[in-house]
Amino acid sequence: MVYDDNGVEVFNFGKYKGMSVAEVLKKDPGYYSWILNSDFTLNTKAVLTKIRLREMSNLITK
Repeated sequence: MVYDDNGVEVFNFGKYKGMSVAEVLKKDPGYYSWILNSDFTLNTKAVLTKIRLREMSNLITK
């Protein structure tokens, strides 16, 4: 995952390349599970989990 020109985390791989991580997690929550169960680095999984937890927290506080 990388930041786009607006500072938003986006995927830089796969079918959602260039799309906001937060939006993909909302649209396709199964993608999160797929990444966690696939052969991605622990860092990638940790960053994705951090973003997911942040987004879930944002939903609760709204």
